[in-house]
Amino acid sequence: MLVQATEFERRHPTIVRHALIAVAVATYLFDPEDAVWRFVRDSPVNRLLERGFFLAATLLIGVGAVLCTRASASVQTDSPPSRSLVRQHYFGEFFYAAGFASLLPLLGFVLLVCGEGVRLLRLMASDPIGRPKALQASTGWFPAFREQSAKWGIFVSMIVFTITLTDRLIEILACLSGALWAVLNLPAFWRCRT
Repeated sequence: MLVQATEFERRHPTIVRHALIAVAVATYLFDPEDAVWRFVRDSPVNRLLERGFFLAATLLIGVGAVLCTRASASVQTDSPPSRSLVRQHYFGEFFYAAGFASLLPLLGFVLLVCGEGVRLLRLMASDPIGRPKALQASTGWFPAFREQSAKWGIFVSMIVFTITLTDRLIEILACLSGALWAVLNLPAFWRCRT
């Protein structure tokens, strides 16, 4: 039986998710080769296969961004979200993590996908009909896009990367996506704190 999420996990899902991502990205210190390249490098059509895998990862990220944004935009402030919206949000988070993990070394891929899966299952086990923290703040499309701006930035970054297959470009664009998310969400974060 899966252990329910702690109060910290329920109250601070972004911190836990970013800690998982940081640990997964840190695996580059031990293995500089991403999981996709590890499996396609010896193929005579390795660039075609690499583009195909990254196209699939890009689609996963896009689906995750759409599901999370739609769930956030559909929340009504006067009532808790439906069970289907909560599940839609969690599935979106998982699809995004699986697509993003394709950029990481094999160990990072496994850590991120498994860690995110366990985190989301623990959250669902804790309060399956409750309101996830990510679905509390936004109502409407603009706040939902603002909240999910990192996912959309990574989606655009992955489109560019799938076309160019330039590692440095995805690194720069991913950092810019994170910075954009921070800039757009910092005012809302400070309002919640005061």
